[in-house]
Amino acid sequence: MKKKAILISMYLVTLLSLLYTIGSLIVGSVLIGLFNKDYSNPDDYTTETIIIGSIDYGADYICLESNDVDQYQQFMLEGSNYDFVINNDIESTLSVGDQIMITYGPKGFGDSFDYPIVMLEKASTTLLDYETGFNNLNEISELVQKSFYSSLMVPLGALFLSLSGSIYITIRYIKSNK
Repeated sequence: MKKKAILISMYLVTLLSLLYTIGSLIVGSVLIGLFNKDYSNPDDYTTETIIIGSIDYGADYICLESNDVDQYQQFMLEGSNYDFVINNDIESTLSVGDQIMITYGPKGFGDSFDYPIVMLEKASTTLLDYETGFNNLNEISELVQKSFYSSLMVPLGALFLSLSGSIYITIRYIKSNK
């Protein structure tokens, strides 16, 4: 009777591990689809001139808002692009009311729904060139995907261990009942 209880317990652990793995795959796939866009297509980018309505300098991001009242938009500089413009002294170069030219990608990078900036110019001063910005953004996007896939190792490992344990205990149970 004790052996049967252990066998049933192992089957339950295996079933829970399987459900956990399937749930992780489903939720992860949905989240990666929502939060990580494909930024590798240059045709998805838009270049336009805006007038800065506000600037928010965060610890690791800069958020620029357009002052266009008909179409509220936020544009973000994050990661390597943030570091690049900080090194180019963006804080002393830009101010509210300035007219700037930007190139930005589609919405939804990371956990924000703002447009990621890949090129930023004010008059004749280039604070972030397109090639650098584009490459930096795509590197971050690839890192997000890789970290998602590596985070699946935990549920897959749990499933493997529980399946191995269940098979081992089942074999021992069958041998002991012969």
